[in-house]
Amino acid sequence: MHYCHLCGERIEKKEGYIGTKEEKLIHSCFNCYIGTLEPIKFDNEKVRYPLVGLRDIQLHDSIVFYNVAGKELARIYLKSYNEGMIDFIKSKLQRDFGITEDELIIIIEPFDVKLKV
Repeated sequence: MHYCHLCGERIEKKEGYIGTKEEKLIHSCFNCYIGTLEPIKFDNEKVRYPLVGLRDIQLHDSIVFYNVAGKELARIYLKSYNEGMIDFIKSKLQRDFGITEDELIIIIEPFDVKLKV
């Protein structure tokens, strides 16, 4: 069990994210983690990418769709990605789970960086 260094909320091991702040390792909850990521445009869609300015998006990275609670709903690897797939998957998830576009969080996760505890 860990505590979010940003809001103090207790987080279970599999729900925690790790990162650095002022060169120190910190743990964060999903909401605080998402709050630290500025949206970027990818295939004309708003996505988040934790390594903006540190490295380019790579073919082995994946696009992950989460709900607002942090539950992973879908994942697609960029090496099998075709233009327009984010929009297609968003529409399918909205239909299948009955959620709105605002309730979907899309993150490009790097393959070579550990994000979760």
